[in-house]
Amino acid sequence: MDPEKIEICFQQRCQDRARVKNYFDVADDSFKPKLSSRLDVKAYVDKICNYASLIWCMYEGRDIGLCAFYANRPPMAFITSLSVLEEYQGYGLAKRLLEEMVERCTQNGFKKITLEVYKANTRAQQLYLKMGFAFSTKDDEKYVMQKTDLNLLW
Repeated sequence: MDPEKIEICFQQRCQDRARVKNYFDVADDSFKPKLSSRLDVKAYVDKICNYASLIWCMYEGRDIGLCAFYANRPPMAFITSLSVLEEYQGYGLAKRLLEEMVERCTQNGFKKITLEVYKANTRAQQLYLKMGFAFSTKDDEKYVMQKTDLNLLW
């Protein structure tokens, strides 16, 4: 993979439901556990397209990563989805998406970012910890993590 061909693109609001749905269909195996095993993907796409901002990661015109987040209730933003297709993992792309998201939130005066991560997804937890997120609460399946110092990326 040529890192020079990576594009990061921000959308304040979803412009193409089919694009989001297609990405989640293709990326289903990249989620731990699978997205389709834990929610109604069509309803999730509708919610994201109605309320979330999106940051796409593209390689040679193909959607290979996505960060969807709700930034409509200051001072807190919520990451609802951060993923990179399996074959593109390990290149720092999730980190780039997260850095872009944190930067946008910082510029817009947000003070805290929250997310949920499944306990089984230790790889994502390691990334979030490295990026300055801390464990907040937990239930049987998930942790809630928060980042309150948005000026520090790691």
